[in-house]
Amino acid sequence: KIDRLARFLLIKGLPNDINALIDSNETAKDLWVALERQTRGSRYGEQDRKATILYEYKTFKAIEGELLLDTYLSYLQVIDDLKKCGYKKDNCELNYKFLNNLQPKWKQYGTLMRQTKNLMDINIDALYNILKQNQSDVN
Repeated sequence: KIDRLARFLLIKGLPNDINALIDSNETAKDLWVALERQTRGSRYGEQDRKATILYEYKTFKAIEGELLLDTYLSYLQVIDDLKKCGYKKDNCELNYKFLNNLQPKWKQYGTLMRQTKNLMDINIDALYNILKQNQSDVN
């Protein structure tokens, strides 16, 4: 009786999409294990997710014709995904990666930033704010 009540309470609090994936489990314990697997992912799922995020970081590059803002927002998403997986990159690495992977029309400004700014002391947001001041010259 307690197991049925526990199972009922677990199912009642779940969104329909998750519930549909795990509601075939008979006991509350089985339901809990399935729920954990769905919400956290299996160990291999986590490994695949980390590998995918590292690949996204490694291969990050601005898309031709993309606005600087869109490139910046995409890069922020990659950085956020890295943080969620426990990876920490310092300002210098993040800034160099961003500058080196902008569209070719930004090359002059990337070189200028590397020569005149201490990329260890500014974060990616500050770097973007400096670059966006030159948006009209680049376009």
